[in-house]
Amino acid sequence: MKNNKSFMHVLFYTISCIVIHAFLLFGSLTVQAQYTVEEIPNPKENGQNYYVSNPNGILSSSAESEINQMAVEIEAKTKAEVAVVVVRDFEGDDDFAFAHRLFNSWGIGKKEANNGLLLFIGTDRHYYRFITGYGMEALLPDAYLKRVGESFLVPHFRNSDYDAGVIAAMQAIKQSLLAPDSVKELDSILKRNNSFWFKHAELLNKAGIILLIVLIVYLYLGWITKSVSGRVKIKKGLHPVVSGCGCFGILIFFSVFIFAFGFNNLEEVFKLKNLPIFLAILGSLILAMKYNQSRTLISDSYQDDESKSTALSKFSTRTLLIPLIAPLAFFDLFAVSKFRNKVKVRFVPPDESGQWKRINKDEISTKELTKYLNDGQRTEQKVNSKIFEFWKNTLSGKIQVNGFDGEEASSYEECPKCHFFTFHTPYIKTITAATYSSSGTGIEKQDCRNCSYQIELGKVTIPKKVRSSSSGSSGSSGSSGSSGSSGGSFGGGSSGGGGAGGRW
Repeated sequence: MKNNKSFMHVLFYTISCIVIHAFLLFGSLTVQAQYTVEEIPNPKENGQNYYVSNPNGILSSSAESEINQMAVEIEAKTKAEVAVVVVRDFEGDDDFAFAHRLFNSWGIGKKEANNGLLLFIGTDRHYYRFITGYGMEALLPDAYLKRVGESFLVPHFRNSDYDAGVIAAMQAIKQSLLAPDSVKELDSILKRNNSFWFKHAELLNKAGIILLIVLIVYLYLGWITKSVSGRVKIKKGLHPVVSGCGCFGILIFFSVFIFAFGFNNLEEVFKLKNLPIFLAILGSLILAMKYNQSRTLISDSYQDDESKSTALSKFSTRTLLIPLIAPLAFFDLFAVSKFRNKVKVRFVPPDESGQWKRINKDEISTKELTKYLNDGQRTEQKVNSKIFEFWKNTLSGKIQVNGFDGEEASSYEECPKCHFFTFHTPYIKTITAATYSSSGTGIEKQDCRNCSYQIELGKVTIPKKVRSSSSGSSGSSGSSGSSGSSGGSFGGGSSGGGGAGGRW
């Protein structure tokens, strides 16, 4: 009985140890499987004729040997360096950033030519990524590498046949590099099913329709603006396309932070499938800027506010639907409505006799009209505290002048002496300027811009200036050099981020 119990204890202990060691082993394998750039073995450590890094043994030794042979031939005949890295998993979420850092860390390609190519594959995540050096981008364009990946890597990888996929892709690349004329032949074979225009025909059609609508509406706004504008020549200012693109750029800048940190789906937002949406937003902003420019041009082309009001009314009526596709234009539509409601009271005749005709300021010079104003009214007009309308009696020829509040009416009061609205509201005249160490002094006063009447309301203290606090920070950056082993190294090339990638 005791022997049975002892046997059970030993068996339990043994099984427990096996389970614990299995978990520890599995955990260590899981951690080790996610490679950093520094942990991926450089194939050149084995010698100059090695181009494949296969630490997880995903590729067979025969496939690895065949790929190395092709890479040796490519370098011998073209001086270009091609590296292949196949791992199960890698550190981080961005395959492009990882592969790009790996490329530059190893220095694939000759330093003076930057003619390197890296094929990086992460099998657990189903990612592949080509990275090209600066000098290789013209020989192996991004679109071509994308087609190579979709045609040779993806079909084999979906069947977990990594040997066949990498070998087929390398053969296509070898053909392109050794016989440039074969690129055309390969393109003709792949073009039918892999054409960008064919793959994204529906998407590009939508984008084209959006651009066409924006162009038509843009030209229509220009035509309407010309048809209702006055005679006064004015400068057009910043082009609506420029200002619209500027607004779009600012919007994209902030949206990057919002979607990256707020929703954590930046990659999903900035995909090709969303191109029509981005074009619609850009088009909407450009049309809104064009609408604003049109309103401003029409407004500035008239000196007479009644003519201006009539022209803006025609413009807003004929473009009533445009704010539906350019919502920011509603602000301009509201501004037109506000202006027309504000000025309409000025166009009511002095009485209901029907004998009064309003003098249009676009039909007579300002200098001619000014002679009907006295000195005080001229000052009111100059400081814009009052704006005047001129009415002529068709029977007697009498001119009547009616005054209304101007844009600066809130800044002026009726002068106690001359009784014109040219008495400036209280302001402070500086006597001693304030500094960062001491306060200043001043006098609060009011004065009339017409008769020079003035009053002093008393002395005031001007607060000391305050320096804006700012802090500087300094940092140091270090660089780490890589040293190859006695086996060899790549040529020291670099990449600006060219290439292509995908999933399977």
